Amino acid sequence: MHGWLSGLRGRAVNLPALYAEAWVQPRQSMRRILSLDLSERDRIVMVAITGVLFAIPIILIFRTLEMPPGPDGIPLPAPSAMMTAFTTVAFVIIGYYVTAALVKVLGTLFGGTASYSESKSVSAWTQFVVGLANLALMVLAFILPSFLEGAVRMFFTFAALYVSSAYVAEAHGFENVGKVVGVTIAVTLVLVIFFLSMAPTGGLIAA
Repeated sequence: MHGWLSGLRGRAVNLPALYAEAWVQPRQSMRRILSLDLSERDRIVMVAITGVLFAIPIILIFRTLEMPPGPDGIPLPAPSAMMTAFTTVAFVIIGYYVTAALVKVLGTLFGGTASYSESKSVSAWTQFVVGLANLALMVLAFILPSFLEGAVRMFFTFAALYVSSAYVAEAHGFENVGKVVGVTIAVTLVLVIFFLSMAPTGGLIAA
């Protein structure tokens, strides 16, 4: 079946339950995702949904910031909501491919057996699962007291590191998730450096 998330629609899959399982039993959820044989379109749609949802708080943040001055001293115009959404989705999709390549290459170096297609499924599922949770965390940041927000963010960071490592371990056939944590951290650092190198210079001034 070809169409929106055809791999999920073509089988009896409870997406909310699968998402919950992604945090409680991450390796099992990854096995399910791999068994669905998702198409490239399925993965791109999954990643794009994450990008669009991420764009919403970014658009709201731009509305509260004073843009830096241009060459004539006049503040630069804030990017439109459409441009912000497009740019965010583009960055997320680029991150999807870069992450998949890193998961494939680094995992193979350590004896992993995941194919590039399976590595892309790991990348897409990780972005979807961790991305949605991070979005919820961004919303909670507006209502939680600062001390509690810090504790929740720290717990989320460790939980995200564990589940993403479990996805990689399952796809590559590694028995010990702990041994994959180092690879996951390496992938994260490379992604941070990669996207920082692409970020425009010059800061924004909080209003």
